[in-house]
Amino acid sequence: MKILSSVMEMASKAGCGCASMAIDLLLPAAQKAVSLAGLQATDIDLIVTLSLSPDRIAIDPSILGPRIGHPLQKLLQANNAYVFDLMDASVAKALHVTDIFAKEQGYKRVLFARTEFNAGLRADVGSKFSMADGAMACVIEPDGLSRFASVPVPGLNPMVIELNENIRALSEHKAFIRFHPNIGAANSFRVAASQAAFSLDPSQKEYLAEDWFTTEMGRKRETSATTGPFDLGMGFSSLTSKKHGSHLIAVSFDPFGPSAEAVDVFCGSLT
Repeated sequence: MKILSSVMEMASKAGCGCASMAIDLLLPAAQKAVSLAGLQATDIDLIVTLSLSPDRIAIDPSILGPRIGHPLQKLLQANNAYVFDLMDASVAKALHVTDIFAKEQGYKRVLFARTEFNAGLRADVGSKFSMADGAMACVIEPDGLSRFASVPVPGLNPMVIELNENIRALSEHKAFIRFHPNIGAANSFRVAASQAAFSLDPSQKEYLAEDWFTTEMGRKRETSATTGPFDLGMGFSSLTSKKHGSHLIAVSFDPFGPSAEAVDVFCGSLT
């Protein structure tokens, strides 16, 4: 699987007043990714999207869904693209599934995207854990040869997204995050990530990984939203901008496992 281009759009960079829904961040990221890959929107024959956000997706901020794939296809004018949406898969697993499926079905140019917009998703009351608003878009050339590995993260309880069953106004949160990373969670993930990467390629000592865990500053816990869901997109963006491509292992965090999940990819040009 070759990643031809990758683009990030984060709410903090776009400006607080620019985005009211996820599509406001994802559409420009997708447009730039397609352009950087040297393609037109009509060249895309498959769109795969990943998101945990319960609302503020597209069309109307108050609507729970539809998922973002078809609105993106329409606004991007990717009229030749088949669309499917994923929800709770990690980026690594989603990339692997996309690679295998696309190759078997004959898709040659895939737009893979993740977006989160969390106005309708309340942070965990105890840990203050939340996700940043943003989007990543990658153009992928599948070959069906990607490999996948998953290693559980010990001592960490899985994330739960609990629907709000007592919504009385459109402005209220639609769901609540329940996630309490313990003090050793970051290290436990690093160990599991190393094991997952090693299982795919023992000769490769370095790998690209997400970081979903807040840092500790003395006794005071940082409460800023994690950019973890977009970390791989950021790394891919840096690598695809280089003249020569490179093989690497990408590791993402599945908070519902919880587990470290790895996939092998190629970023950039073969020339």
